[in-house]
Amino acid sequence: MASNAGIPLTVFALAAFMPVGYAAAAASAADATGYDETAACVAVIQTRSDDLARQVRAGDKSQQAELHTELVRAAVLIGQAYLDGLHDERDARAMLQNAHDAQASWTEAQRNAAHEACVRKADAALAEASPIQLLSAR
Repeated sequence: MASNAGIPLTVFALAAFMPVGYAAAAASAADATGYDETAACVAVIQTRSDDLARQVRAGDKSQQAELHTELVRAAVLIGQAYLDGLHDERDARAMLQNAHDAQASWTEAQRNAAHEACVRKADAALAEASPIQLLSAR
């Protein structure tokens, strides 16, 4: 993970600051698999966001809207994981790092396929989000 990847990683860390009152019941063992899947999605979205952020910083302002969309998608997935019971920032960061490590050897085709699946997952979560959740994500 590149050191200039702070923007999307910061989005993943938002889970630590969301109000506890919105939290669902404590996470079960079955949730861990869902959290790992969410971390994998956030990691693939973060990788794409990092690429877009580099383009924007290099002067390609046409990528700003797509970067924003990717960050919102990551935020909604993170927020949903928090609402589902993932409250420990260290655990969340470890899951994210594990996902990045697992994806390091992926081909571009694998990354693109995973990104497409994660976009569908994030967009579905956005469609179901409450107005308060949407405020937090955007």
